[in-house]
Amino acid sequence: MKLPKVIAAIKLPTTQEAYLQLKVLLPYKKSTLLQLVHLITHIKAKDGMLHIYLKDKTIVHCQLSITCILALLPAPQFLQCHESYIINSNYITEHIAGDGGDFMINKLFRIPISRLHKEEAMIALAATAN
Repeated sequence: MKLPKVIAAIKLPTTQEAYLQLKVLLPYKKSTLLQLVHLITHIKAKDGMLHIYLKDKTIVHCQLSITCILALLPAPQFLQCHESYIINSNYITEHIAGDGGDFMINKLFRIPISRLHKEEAMIALAATAN
């Protein structure tokens, strides 16, 4: 998979301090936005756009695929729980049981978990809880 030129390769953090300093370059309007990764709560893919939700409730829109952005974000903090959603597991406040279930992000956003991604999502969630 070839990443767009505006995306910088990032080194995965090994400590909490490194994670807090980690940034990703995002194509934004007619420029490039340098975004702190730990401020991203979740990402929604819709109509060929990514809607990146930040901790301060700002939404950044950019034209990247969900696959491209997922490759740039550190695991297990970021996980794909649905074909259209990536979540930052540090912001999960609740797991709602169901067929696939849902995650609540900051008690504000209800994010679906697909049956396809449920096992992987629950394993990643357990890893971040430890």
